[in-house]
Amino acid sequence: MSHHKNMNIENDKITIKPLRDEDVDTFSKWLAKEYIYKWFCPDGEEHKAAWLNEINNRNTQYLTSLSIIMIKLLVSVYTWIAILKKNISRNIMEELLIKKRQSLK
Repeated sequence: MSHHKNMNIENDKITIKPLRDEDVDTFSKWLAKEYIYKWFCPDGEEHKAAWLNEINNRNTQYLTSLSIIMIKLLVSVYTWIAILKKNISRNIMEELLIKKRQSLK
């Protein structure tokens, strides 16, 4: 179970709370992380500036766009969860096959 002030993951359900003014700095730091930046800012600093512009203007001109951002983030989260589950399952199967082969020797 994960509890974060803006997101709660419990029983395979994700609840997202609205982004608040005090969350903008956290979002900016998150976006600057190399492994996030390369996926969300493929065009570099110009793309990062566009993201931050949308976040900073989320209560006015980008209200609908923010909903799209949240959907994109959810899709990304679910995609990574699926990839991790698949890799974990594959690793477990490989370990079982190795043990089975060893027991047959």
